[in-house]
Amino acid sequence: MSTTSKGPRLDEAGSSNQKKLGRGSIVSLTVASFIPAAGMATVPLIMLGAAGYGSWLAAAISMIATIAIGMAIVVFARRFVASGSIYSYVGFVFGSWARYVVGGSLFIGYLVQLSSITLLMSVFGGSLLASLGADWALGSWPQAIMCAAILAAAAAVVYRGLDVSVRVAVTLAAISLPFMIVVVAGSAMSTGLEFESQFGLAGASLPGIFTGMAAGAAFLFGFESSAALAGETEDPKRNVPWAVLSAPLLLGALYVVTTLLSVPGLMQASDAIAAGVSAPAALAANAGLPTWLGTATDAILTIATLAGVIGFLNYGSRFAATLAGDGFLAQSIGRTHRRFGTPAAAVFLLAGSALVFLVLLITVFSFSVLDVLTGLGILIVACWIFPYIIVCVGAFVLLLRERALSIPMIAATVVGTATVGWVFLNNVLNPPPAPLNLVPYVFLGALVVAMAAFAAVRRNRQHADAPSADSD
Repeated sequence: MSTTSKGPRLDEAGSSNQKKLGRGSIVSLTVASFIPAAGMATVPLIMLGAAGYGSWLAAAISMIATIAIGMAIVVFARRFVASGSIYSYVGFVFGSWARYVVGGSLFIGYLVQLSSITLLMSVFGGSLLASLGADWALGSWPQAIMCAAILAAAAAVVYRGLDVSVRVAVTLAAISLPFMIVVVAGSAMSTGLEFESQFGLAGASLPGIFTGMAAGAAFLFGFESSAALAGETEDPKRNVPWAVLSAPLLLGALYVVTTLLSVPGLMQASDAIAAGVSAPAALAANAGLPTWLGTATDAILTIATLAGVIGFLNYGSRFAATLAGDGFLAQSIGRTHRRFGTPAAAVFLLAGSALVFLVLLITVFSFSVLDVLTGLGILIVACWIFPYIIVCVGAFVLLLRERALSIPMIAATVVGTATVGWVFLNNVLNPPPAPLNLVPYVFLGALVVAMAAFAAVRRNRQHADAPSADSD
C-alpha cells in the first residue's frame, strides 16, 4: 500500500528552494490559524446563551471530544504521509466512496472556514472604524470591499511560501494574546469566579450544555487541517501528530480556563453586549479597566484574525491541489510555483471563490452580517461531521486489521463518533430559527453537487488521457 497521496506536484526547483517545516513551525502555525485571542473573546460568549453557568463544562466536553477525534486521526498520521489530510486517510481503509464524501465535505468546509474568518475580520475592522466615527464601514459594500482586501493580502502572503506564512501568522496571533489575557484576568479579579454557581451548574441543563458544546465546536473543528502540510514537513510521521493534537490540547484547555474566568463578567456586561459592544470591550469596561484597552483589543484582534485566513488558505490550497492530483479537479489546480513551491492556482481559486461567496451573501441576498456569521458557523460544523465520523470508524477498522486495538483507542473512537453524532442530532432536534434551520440541508445539497462535479471532472480527465495511453 502506498503511503503517499498524489497531491500537489512539487517540481525540483520549488521543492529544493523551500525549507521544510520543523515541529515548532507546524505546531505554531496550527495554533495561530485558530487565532487564540479571538477564540478567548468569542467562545465563552457563544456558549453562555445556551449553557449559562455550565459553559465551562460545555467547553471541557468540546475539548475531550476533539482530543478523541485527534487520537483517531493520529492513527493515520503516524502511518501515512498524505497532503489531503482526512480525505487521503480514509481512502486507505474504505476506498473511493469515502474520498468522494470526505473530499466533497472538506472542499466546502475549507471554503466556508475561509469565508467565515474573513468576514469575522471585516466585522472587527468595521466595528473599529465605526467606533472612530466611520459608521459607513458597517454597510454591505464596505464590508465586501474589506473582505476583498483581506483575501488579497492573505493570498499574497500564502503565495510567497510556507516560511513567510508561518512568520506572519504566528506574529499576528502572538501580539493579540497579551491584550486578551489582561482583559480576561482583569474581569475575573473584578467579578470573582463564582465557583459555587459555576461548578454547581446553577440554572444549567444537560441539553443546554450539549447545545453550548455544539455551538463552540466551530472554533475547534478543522483542527487537523495542518496534516495537509505533511509533504512539506520534516519527519511528518512524528511531527504531524504533534500538530494535529496541539489545537484540541492547547486551545481546548485555554478555552475552558477562559470560560471559567469570563462567564461572571459576561453575565454582568450582558446589556452592553446586547447593545453591540464587543465582548472584550464590555469585559474591560465592566472590570473598570482603562477604556483604551477595550478599543485597543478590538484593533489588535482585527489585525490578528488575518492569521486564521493565512492558515486556512494554506491548508485549503494544499487540499485542493491534492484533489486535482487525484483527478477530482482540473489538473492545473495541482501545479506549484517553481520558486515558492506554492499551489498558486489553488490559492487563487479558494480566495476568489470565498470572495464571490461572501459578496453574494451580504450584498445580493442582503443577509445581515450576524446571520451570515451564524450560518457559516453552523455550516462549518456540518462540513466536518461526515469526515470525523468516517475517520473515527476508519481508525477502529485499521487498528482492528492490524490487531493493534487498545482500550484507550476504542474509547477514543467511540467518544469521537458519539460526540460528532450528537452534534448532528442536536442540529436536527434543536434547529435554529429560520432561515438558519435550512443550513444543514443546504450543505447536503452542496455535497451532492460537489461529488457529482468530482465524478464528472474525473471521468473527463480519464477520457482525455485515454488516447495518449492507447498511443503508448
